[in-house]
Amino acid sequence: MSKKALNGKLGRGARRALAVMAAAAAAMAASTSAQEDFVPEGETWVMEDPTAWTRLRGEYAASIGVEPFVVRGEIGILDYLTAGISYGGAGVFGSGTATMNPRPGFQAKFRITNGGPIMPAVAAGYDDQGHGKYYDFDPYIERTSGEKVNFDRYQFKAKGFYLALSQEIELLGALGLHAGVSYNVVEDVDDDGADVYAAVEKSLGPHLMLLASYDMGLNDNAPKSLGMGRGYLDAGVRWRVTENFNFEFWAANLLENQTEKLGEEGAYARKLYLTYIGSF
Repeated sequence: MSKKALNGKLGRGARRALAVMAAAAAAMAASTSAQEDFVPEGETWVMEDPTAWTRLRGEYAASIGVEPFVVRGEIGILDYLTAGISYGGAGVFGSGTATMNPRPGFQAKFRITNGGPIMPAVAAGYDDQGHGKYYDFDPYIERTSGEKVNFDRYQFKAKGFYLALSQEIELLGALGLHAGVSYNVVEDVDDDGADVYAAVEKSLGPHLMLLASYDMGLNDNAPKSLGMGRGYLDAGVRWRVTENFNFEFWAANLLENQTEKLGEEGAYARKLYLTYIGSF
């Protein structure tokens, strides 16, 4: 390629990059109040992934998830500090034997920055509530060889310590963008690596949000792990029935990342969440 052609190609690339950056900046600057207009203070979770938003001081939320069954409560200690507790189990509803979690889960989140039209909000937190069935012993080894090898983890690991980033912009309604990095120091027998996740919320009118999240499962893809390297993709909807009541339905593990180890138990699942939000 000649020097002139190369310079022309680089020039076109630079112009395209500048155009994309300018469009992104314009979109973010178009509404500095998108967060307040569409999702006041932002939702603290997108399905099972934490965002950078926290509850306001005195605000509380109580959630019930089915299936597996989990109850979660959180409260705003300060405008930038939220604490919570949760507990649940698998097989609670139906005719089978219920398997309850070995201990309650605890959550805490501190919002470091509020963010703005360009920079995202940033929060640091801790969550040791995993999801799905809790396995005392490796289910694959127990099923295939009858041996009991300590496993001590949930089907879907808890986030553990995490750093979350969130940005709300106006794009044909509200668009929430979230990303985070996490490290679980408890469920690390099979794989002790860090993990990365991302989530998106898109409004369809004032009461309905489309949801999607992808967890790369980097801490669940070792030979002893349940995951097989495809990560975890969830998608669903959130319906704000009233100002205080949310109804969520989603399909989890759409990539069926655990079927090789768990069979049908590792296939995709349907989940339902009911959340009430109030304040003192």
